[in-house]
Amino acid sequence: MIVISFLISVLTGIVASLFGVGGGVLAIPVMVLLLGLSPPEAVATNSVIIIVSTLLSAFFHWRQGTLRKEGVWIGVGGVLGTLLGNALFLYISKVGAMKTVLGISFILIGILMMLDITKRSQTKSFTAKSLAVIGFFGGTFAALVGMSGGVLLNPILVLLGVDIKYAIGMSVTALPLITVASAIPKVLAGYAKLDVAAVWIPGLIIGTKIGARLMKTMKSKTLKRAFGIFMILIGIKLLL
Repeated sequence: MIVISFLISVLTGIVASLFGVGGGVLAIPVMVLLLGLSPPEAVATNSVIIIVSTLLSAFFHWRQGTLRKEGVWIGVGGVLGTLLGNALFLYISKVGAMKTVLGISFILIGILMMLDITKRSQTKSFTAKSLAVIGFFGGTFAALVGMSGGVLLNPILVLLGVDIKYAIGMSVTALPLITVASAIPKVLAGYAKLDVAAVWIPGLIIGTKIGARLMKTMKSKTLKRAFGIFMILIGIKLLL
Protein backbone atom coordinates (compact mmCIF):
# COMPACT_ATOMS: atom_id res chain seq x y z
CA MET A 1 0.00 0.00 0.00
CA ILE A 2 2.88 2.35 0.81
CA VAL A 3 4.53 1.70 -2.57
CA ILE A 4 1.24 2.21 -4.43
CA SER A 5 0.56 5.42 -2.52
CA PHE A 6 4.07 6.70 -3.30
CA LEU A 7 3.71 5.93 -7.02
CA ILE A 8 0.32 7.64 -7.11
CA SER A 9 1.83 10.70 -5.40
CA VAL A 10 4.61 10.86 -8.02
CA LEU A 11 2.06 10.63 -10.83
CA THR A 12 -0.06 13.30 -9.13
CA GLY A 13 2.97 15.59 -8.93
CA ILE A 14 3.74 15.08 -12.62
CA VAL A 15 0.19 15.86 -13.74
CA ALA A 16 -0.11 18.84 -11.38
CA SER A 17 3.18 20.30 -12.62
CA LEU A 18 2.17 19.80 -16.26
CA PHE A 19 -0.98 21.82 -15.66
CA GLY A 20 0.85 24.48 -13.65
CA VAL A 21 -1.01 23.99 -10.37
CA GLY A 22 0.00 22.88 -6.90
CA GLY A 23 0.03 19.16 -6.26
CA GLY A 24 -2.53 19.61 -3.51
CA VAL A 25 -5.24 20.49 -6.01
CA LEU A 26 -5.07 16.96 -7.40
CA ALA A 27 -4.00 15.19 -4.20
CA ILE A 28 -7.34 15.60 -2.44
CA PRO A 29 -9.57 13.96 -5.08
CA VAL A 30 -6.96 11.22 -5.60
CA MET A 31 -6.91 10.47 -1.87
CA VAL A 32 -10.70 10.35 -1.76
CA LEU A 33 -11.45 8.52 -5.02
CA LEU A 34 -8.44 6.16 -5.22
CA LEU A 35 -7.01 5.73 -1.71
CA GLY A 36 -10.30 5.66 0.16
CA LEU A 37 -9.66 8.47 2.64
CA SER A 38 -12.72 10.32 3.86
CA PRO A 39 -13.05 13.88 2.51
CA PRO A 40 -12.14 15.46 5.89
CA GLU A 41 -9.08 13.17 6.19
CA ALA A 42 -7.94 14.04 2.66
CA VAL A 43 -8.36 17.77 3.29
CA ALA A 44 -6.46 17.63 6.59
CA THR A 45 -3.68 15.41 5.21
CA ASN A 46 -3.19 17.68 2.23
CA SER A 47 -3.03 20.67 4.58
CA VAL A 48 0.08 19.10 6.10
CA ILE A 49 1.61 18.21 2.73
CA ILE A 50 1.32 21.70 1.28
CA ILE A 51 3.27 23.23 4.16
CA VAL A 52 6.38 21.65 2.65
CA SER A 53 5.52 22.65 -0.92
CA THR A 54 4.78 26.28 -0.03
CA LEU A 55 7.97 26.57 2.03
CA LEU A 56 10.01 25.16 -0.85
CA SER A 57 8.31 27.51 -3.29
CA ALA A 58 8.99 30.49 -1.02
CA PHE A 59 12.64 29.45 -0.69
CA PHE A 60 13.15 29.23 -4.44
CA HIS A 61 11.43 32.58 -4.99
CA TRP A 62 13.61 34.11 -2.25
CA ARG A 63 16.74 32.89 -4.03
CA GLN A 64 15.46 34.44 -7.25
CA GLY A 65 14.56 37.70 -5.49
CA THR A 66 10.88 37.50 -6.46
CA LEU A 67 9.26 37.49 -3.00
CA ARG A 68 7.13 40.60 -2.41
CA LYS A 69 6.94 42.28 1.01
CA GLU A 70 3.30 43.22 0.38
CA GLY A 71 2.54 39.52 0.58
CA VAL A 72 3.14 39.63 4.33
CA TRP A 73 -0.10 41.59 4.74
CA ILE A 74 -1.91 38.97 2.66
CA GLY A 75 -0.42 36.36 4.98
CA VAL A 76 -1.59 38.21 8.10
CA GLY A 77 -5.11 38.45 6.74
CA GLY A 78 -4.87 34.85 5.59
CA VAL A 79 -3.96 33.60 9.07
CA LEU A 80 -7.06 35.36 10.45
CA GLY A 81 -9.08 33.82 7.63
CA THR A 82 -7.93 30.32 8.59
CA LEU A 83 -9.68 30.76 11.95
CA LEU A 84 -13.01 31.01 10.13
CA GLY A 85 -12.02 28.40 7.54
CA ASN A 86 -11.02 25.82 10.15
CA ALA A 87 -14.19 26.45 12.14
CA LEU A 88 -16.21 25.83 8.97
CA PHE A 89 -14.10 22.74 8.20
CA LEU A 90 -14.77 21.20 11.63
CA TYR A 91 -18.49 21.94 11.42
CA ILE A 92 -18.92 20.70 7.85
CA SER A 93 -16.91 17.56 8.63
CA LYS A 94 -19.18 16.76 11.57
CA VAL A 95 -22.35 17.14 9.50
CA GLY A 96 -20.87 15.06 6.65
CA ALA A 97 -21.00 17.72 3.93
CA MET A 98 -17.29 18.03 3.11
CA LYS A 99 -17.61 16.02 -0.12
CA THR A 100 -20.20 18.48 -1.41
CA VAL A 101 -18.01 21.46 -0.49
CA LEU A 102 -15.05 19.88 -2.30
CA GLY A 103 -17.17 19.20 -5.38
CA ILE A 104 -18.24 22.83 -5.60
CA SER A 105 -14.66 24.00 -4.95
CA PHE A 106 -13.20 21.88 -7.75
CA ILE A 107 -15.79 23.15 -10.21
CA LEU A 108 -14.81 26.71 -9.21
CA ILE A 109 -11.12 25.89 -9.65
CA GLY A 110 -11.84 24.35 -13.04
CA ILE A 111 -13.60 27.50 -14.21
CA LEU A 112 -10.72 29.69 -12.96
CA MET A 113 -8.22 27.49 -14.79
CA MET A 114 -10.12 27.89 -18.06
CA LEU A 115 -10.19 31.68 -17.86
CA ASP A 116 -7.34 33.51 -19.59
CA ILE A 117 -6.48 36.15 -17.01
CA THR A 118 -2.72 36.33 -17.50
CA LYS A 119 -2.85 39.05 -20.18
CA ARG A 120 -3.28 41.86 -17.65
CA SER A 121 0.07 43.56 -17.22
CA GLN A 122 -0.62 46.74 -15.27
CA THR A 123 0.68 46.95 -11.70
CA LYS A 124 -1.75 48.27 -9.13
CA SER A 125 -0.88 49.19 -5.54
CA PHE A 126 -3.03 48.30 -2.55
CA THR A 127 -3.16 49.41 1.07
CA ALA A 128 -2.11 46.99 3.79
CA LYS A 129 -5.75 46.76 4.90
CA SER A 130 -7.04 45.83 1.44
CA LEU A 131 -4.32 43.19 1.05
CA ALA A 132 -5.24 41.74 4.44
CA VAL A 133 -8.89 41.54 3.36
CA ILE A 134 -7.88 39.69 0.18
CA GLY A 135 -5.73 37.39 2.31
CA PHE A 136 -8.63 36.78 4.69
CA PHE A 137 -10.76 35.31 1.90
CA GLY A 138 -7.82 33.28 0.61
CA GLY A 139 -7.07 31.95 4.10
CA THR A 140 -10.70 31.04 4.71
CA PHE A 141 -10.82 29.09 1.44
CA ALA A 142 -7.44 27.44 2.11
CA ALA A 143 -8.42 26.22 5.57
CA LEU A 144 -11.87 25.07 4.47
CA VAL A 145 -10.73 22.86 1.58
CA GLY A 146 -7.13 22.10 2.58
CA MET A 147 -5.36 23.83 -0.29
CA SER A 148 -2.68 26.51 -0.25
CA GLY A 149 -5.01 29.35 -1.21
CA GLY A 150 -2.85 30.38 -4.15
CA VAL A 151 -5.31 28.85 -6.58
CA LEU A 152 -7.77 31.54 -5.44
CA LEU A 153 -5.42 34.40 -4.48
CA ASN A 154 -3.57 34.61 -7.79
CA PRO A 155 -6.69 34.99 -10.00
CA ILE A 156 -8.18 37.54 -7.57
CA LEU A 157 -5.02 39.68 -7.56
CA VAL A 158 -4.72 39.54 -11.35
CA LEU A 159 -8.38 40.43 -11.86
CA LEU A 160 -7.85 43.40 -9.52
CA GLY A 161 -5.08 44.70 -11.75
CA VAL A 162 -1.86 43.13 -10.42
CA ASP A 163 0.68 41.81 -12.92
CA ILE A 164 0.61 37.99 -12.87
CA LYS A 165 4.30 37.62 -11.93
CA TYR A 166 3.98 40.18 -9.13
CA ALA A 167 0.80 38.48 -7.94
CA ILE A 168 2.59 35.14 -7.74
CA GLY A 169 5.42 36.76 -5.76
CA MET A 170 2.94 38.22 -3.27
CA SER A 171 1.03 34.96 -3.01
CA VAL A 172 4.15 32.84 -2.49
CA THR A 173 5.25 35.20 0.30
CA ALA A 174 1.92 34.78 2.10
CA LEU A 175 1.26 31.07 1.66
CA PRO A 176 3.68 29.59 4.24
CA LEU A 177 1.91 31.57 6.97
CA ILE A 178 -1.51 30.53 5.71
CA THR A 179 -0.72 26.83 5.27
CA VAL A 180 0.79 26.42 8.74
CA ALA A 181 -2.18 28.16 10.37
CA SER A 182 -4.53 26.01 8.29
CA ALA A 183 -2.91 22.67 9.16
CA ILE A 184 -2.34 22.91 12.92
CA PRO A 185 -6.02 22.76 14.06
CA LYS A 186 -6.71 19.83 11.70
CA VAL A 187 -3.74 17.87 13.07
CA LEU A 188 -4.80 18.59 16.66
CA ALA A 189 -8.36 17.47 15.83
CA GLY A 190 -6.99 14.13 14.62
CA TYR A 191 -8.14 14.37 11.00
CA ALA A 192 -4.69 14.41 9.33
CA LYS A 193 -3.13 11.08 8.31
CA LEU A 194 0.51 11.88 8.98
CA ASP A 195 1.71 8.50 7.68
CA VAL A 196 0.10 9.22 4.31
CA ALA A 197 1.58 12.73 4.29
CA ALA A 198 5.06 11.31 4.96
CA VAL A 199 4.78 9.13 1.85
CA TRP A 200 3.22 11.79 -0.36
CA ILE A 201 5.61 14.66 0.35
CA PRO A 202 8.70 13.13 -1.36
CA GLY A 203 6.53 11.65 -4.12
CA LEU A 204 4.99 15.00 -5.00
CA ILE A 205 8.41 16.69 -4.99
CA ILE A 206 9.82 14.10 -7.39
CA GLY A 207 6.75 14.19 -9.62
CA THR A 208 6.71 17.98 -9.74
CA LYS A 209 10.31 18.08 -10.97
CA ILE A 210 9.56 15.51 -13.68
CA GLY A 211 6.43 17.37 -14.75
CA ALA A 212 8.29 20.68 -14.92
CA ARG A 213 10.69 19.19 -17.46
CA LEU A 214 7.91 17.64 -19.53
CA MET A 215 5.95 20.92 -19.52
CA LYS A 216 8.65 22.64 -21.58
CA THR A 217 7.60 20.58 -24.62
CA MET A 218 3.86 21.27 -24.32
CA LYS A 219 1.50 24.22 -24.81
CA SER A 220 0.62 25.49 -21.34
CA LYS A 221 -2.57 27.33 -22.37
CA THR A 222 -4.09 24.20 -23.94
CA LEU A 223 -3.04 22.13 -20.95
CA LYS A 224 -4.60 24.55 -18.47
CA ARG A 225 -7.92 24.55 -20.28
CA ALA A 226 -7.91 20.76 -20.47
CA PHE A 227 -7.12 20.63 -16.77
CA GLY A 228 -9.98 23.04 -16.08
CA ILE A 229 -12.41 20.67 -17.79
CA PHE A 230 -10.89 17.76 -15.86
CA MET A 231 -11.35 19.55 -12.52
CA ILE A 232 -14.97 20.36 -13.35
CA LEU A 233 -15.58 16.67 -14.06
CA ILE A 234 -13.96 15.71 -10.74
CA GLY A 235 -16.17 18.25 -8.99
CA ILE A 236 -19.28 16.78 -10.61
CA LYS A 237 -18.13 13.27 -9.63
CA LEU A 238 -17.79 14.33 -5.99
CA LEU A 239 -21.25 15.90 -6.04
CA LEU A 240 -22.93 12.76 -7.38
